[in-house]
Amino acid sequence: MTYQPLELAFMQQCGSSLLRALQNQAMNPLDLLVRESVQNSLDAAVDAAVNVDFRFGELDAADVLSCLGESQVTKRMAGRGLSRRFLEIRDTGTSGLTGPTSLKELALTPGSDHGNILKLIYEIGRARADTTAGGAWGLGKTVYYRVGCGLTLFYSRIREGKGYAERLAACLVEDEREADRFQDESATGVGWWGAKGGGPITDTPTVRKLLSKLGIAPFGENETGTAVFIPFLRNDLRPSGDAPWSSNDADFIRVALQRWYCIRLDNEHFASGAKLTARVDGRPVKRFDMLPLFKVTQALYLRAIGRTGPDLLTLVAPTANAQVEPVVGVRTVVAAKSVGTLAAVRLTPSDLKMTPPDNNPHPALAALGLVPDGGAPLVAFIRRHGMIIRWDHRTDAKGWSKGVSIEEDKHAVALFVPTQTALHEQLLRDLKWKEGTLDAYLRSCEMADHHQWTDPAGITVVSRIRSKVSDILRSYLTPVAPTMTTSPLLAARELADRLLPRGFGSDGRHGPPAAEETPSGPTKLAKSSDFAFTVTNLEFE
Repeated sequence: MTYQPLELAFMQQCGSSLLRALQNQAMNPLDLLVRESVQNSLDAAVDAAVNVDFRFGELDAADVLSCLGESQVTKRMAGRGLSRRFLEIRDTGTSGLTGPTSLKELALTPGSDHGNILKLIYEIGRARADTTAGGAWGLGKTVYYRVGCGLTLFYSRIREGKGYAERLAACLVEDEREADRFQDESATGVGWWGAKGGGPITDTPTVRKLLSKLGIAPFGENETGTAVFIPFLRNDLRPSGDAPWSSNDADFIRVALQRWYCIRLDNEHFASGAKLTARVDGRPVKRFDMLPLFKVTQALYLRAIGRTGPDLLTLVAPTANAQVEPVVGVRTVVAAKSVGTLAAVRLTPSDLKMTPPDNNPHPALAALGLVPDGGAPLVAFIRRHGMIIRWDHRTDAKGWSKGVSIEEDKHAVALFVPTQTALHEQLLRDLKWKEGTLDAYLRSCEMADHHQWTDPAGITVVSRIRSKVSDILRSYLTPVAPTMTTSPLLAARELADRLLPRGFGSDGRHGPPAAEETPSGPTKLAKSSDFAFTVTNLEFE
């Protein structure tokens, strides 16, 4: 393969900016990697199911560098004592890295789509234009360069005409300001490896020879897809902690897949696209292998979309009583009756298998990576593509559980699923859009890491939805303290007034009972003429 550095030019992006492009320094790298890599695969779906495999292994640095060829960059890399660990992320059931392989080729057909390969490898930052895509920024792909030394290889098999074609390229992204960078002659910190004339290697025999050196299996006879190969993997990618999945990267990725894609994993009833299947080191992540929290969340999704048939929630938590309610009253959309559905359920530690013999950890540890103080629901919200945008547990003014509390030793999970409703004309004018749906609006409210919905200035769609969700959760989950509208003394007087004859003694409010004159002269207490009182049973203990 031939090294091709990115030359400095006007408006040119550099490695330092690309490595920060996801705007998320708080989430650990493996979480980001799972979220973004799986979403890239789902966006390229062509079959009824998308398969994503994560594979860890070890490889000598010399084998990797021999594929890249001789250059000053590879010589510096060879002298660094780089990690032997690698990660391969492979998808099938996808289109692969289609499209033109160079800007010259693209220029021959003005207005045509730039294609997957240019967007993924050569035009970082160019987003997909179709409204079904999970991302709106085109920066998710930069996560590949953050988990190793900055080097990533891309291998793909695509349909071309009546047959198939293969493509292989590599890219190195590093901070051009660092003194110990590999590309010390580069002012951008970005470079590629591929064919001598530029672009990826497309000669199949050459591709297969290089794959053999890297230990990457070629795609099957009728398969299309992409394999992302990240060598020299870092050893500090997962957070430390006591969670069972914190012991190694493979276990952490198994849980991260559930954390962000439990709605779509092994779910043939997912309503808005292909089913997702995933494996880590050859082991599939099945619906009933997921942690209880994530099984419950998929069950809530099925309830929210009105899926009939065998009920997953009943199988997971037989005694749990879920509430499914439309979220109404958000006037900034056309379909003002509902902007989505909230499904929520109250759970016991036994439902979540936190008790012996299972002893699963606290559900917040699985969703948030920590157990917060105080009791609050875990609220997840998604768009139509099925990735959980965020797990929210806040009860403050900006939280999805504002003012919500739950009983001690109880847990609650809620899921908001938006509808595909049109936006109000006034909102479209405010956004300067000609047309659009609620899902498109929510997509535009996400930052590059897709980890939050934030309204643009002056618009309150998300904040209204969040407020309505909090109202429903307060009504469903907050314990109601018993109240007595009448004091015990007043209640006793009321009972006496109803049961005893008029004039029968005094309750002390107005002195002794008044006497009444009769024709015969003597005074006597007035009697009620319409009172009847019968004792039918009297028991003593």
